Amino acid sequence: MPTDSWRESIDAARDRRCDMFPLAMETPERTSYMSFTTPYLEVPNVIMGRIEAPFIERLSDMGDRPVGVVDGYAFAELLKQRYPSLQLVPVGSEQEGLRQLQNGKLAGYITTLATASYYMQSLGLADLKVIGRVPADWSLAIATRNDEPILHNIMQRLVSSLTREERENLESTWRNLRIEERVDYTRFWQILIAGLVITALLVYWNRKLGRLNRELAEANEALSRLSVTDNLTQLGNRSYFDREFPRSFQWCQRHKTGFAVAMVDADHFKKINDTWGHEAGDQCLQALADVMREHFRRETDRLSRFGGEEFIIFTSYEDASDIMDRLERFRTAVANRQCDTCQGSPIELTVSIGLAYGVPEPTGSPAEYLRQADQALYAAKGNGRNRLEARQTGRKT
Repeated sequence: MPTDSWRESIDAARDRRCDMFPLAMETPERTSYMSFTTPYLEVPNVIMGRIEAPFIERLSDMGDRPVGVVDGYAFAELLKQRYPSLQLVPVGSEQEGLRQLQNGKLAGYITTLATASYYMQSLGLADLKVIGRVPADWSLAIATRNDEPILHNIMQRLVSSLTREERENLESTWRNLRIEERVDYTRFWQILIAGLVITALLVYWNRKLGRLNRELAEANEALSRLSVTDNLTQLGNRSYFDREFPRSFQWCQRHKTGFAVAMVDADHFKKINDTWGHEAGDQCLQALADVMREHFRRETDRLSRFGGEEFIIFTSYEDASDIMDRLERFRTAVANRQCDTCQGSPIELTVSIGLAYGVPEPTGSPAEYLRQADQALYAAKGNGRNRLEARQTGRKT
């Protein structure tokens, strides 16, 4: 069913003129007329700016400057709740938003990494760049009209049938960002015929283009870092974990050395959020990440935020007692350090840790170590929290 804008598509779905969206994000308002499968694609959200704009650490750095987002996008609804001071300006389409950014009517424009890649190439927007990462990804699912449960069940079975390889192919396709400058050869020959004056202009243009390419390369390098970094804690994110965890395991398997993975979970974190608010909870997670970095600085140590208040540490080791001692010192340090919040009241925080360790067998898998670490974490919580539980998974060192 052809529509001219996303807002028109939403209205069509609400009026039962449209039965299904192959890609849509669930929001409380949309669940009144649509059913959603489990998400099958995570698309990074970014904020675009002009080529001369500085990179930003967080959305609040935009201040009261206008930031565009397509009218009707689910993410706009979530941003209004999380950043009430953000000056969001609804635009009719992606093209309109990028053009307004290019013309200086907007200071920033929020979109997905995949959308930015497509339009920067198709519209030739070489004077725009990615200036920051929005601290949440677009969780996309298939949405069906909620008065057709059979259709929903069919789509859910389709999503559930996707293999890991198919999901990874989707992720890599949508995360790929490549900006190409296109040459109009017809115009090129016209420029040559124009003579010395046009040649002088070409020299000037080439110098400018070289500067733009350097700035684009810097933007892409920064984007590469952002794509594997958790915005809140500055530790590795889930993409970083998915990339580095099997690599670290295979290295230990190949060199027949010890491999350890520890799942770390902040105890009673929901109570902290409910009592002090989410901003105080975020400050506690940042403090926890700082302590983690202080205690795990070795070259083979890998740290990532797995989701919410759950973190993962994985590394190689020579002596199993050494990794246990390091985890115990880390746990004690967290318990002894109070989180200083913006309200001025310190918050006590403890962590439970589940550890799986051993020399990987030739037929072993990193998933088994992760499963054992998760079970050990479950045991640590069941035995009173603020403790370490360990399970030997592979051979002894």
